[in-house]
Amino acid sequence: MSMLQDMLFNPVTVGVSVPEINIRKNDKEFQVVLAVPGYDASQLEMAWEDKVLDIKGRHEAKDNENDDNWYYLRREIKTPGFHYRVQLPEATDESSIVAELKDGLLTIRVPMLAKKTIPIKIESKNTISLAEGE
Repeated sequence: MSMLQDMLFNPVTVGVSVPEINIRKNDKEFQVVLAVPGYDASQLEMAWEDKVLDIKGRHEAKDNENDDNWYYLRREIKTPGFHYRVQLPEATDESSIVAELKDGLLTIRVPMLAKKTIPIKIESKNTISLAEGE
């Protein structure tokens, strides 16, 4: 498996919580979809450098212990932040990345660059056969 394939299928993750992720591509687009229920756009951050897409999510701790004299007897529901890194393919147009947050899914679309074709001109040359004994 190539290094690029290894990074695509085994992305680098940092942090305690890692959202579920789908990564796919076709000839026109490279797409990353993260399951981020409970996050809003202000809690998500995305950056890229040297073909690495860096996605972070942070949750501010909401402490409702003082609301209407409630206090917790047990508190297990936590929403820690995450930090996820994905290697982009070489043929992507990073200047045109688009991200959308809808129904708890963060969808990041990165257009693929058009494949370049270089015409090759082949000149035909006369072949010379060598006769034996000359």
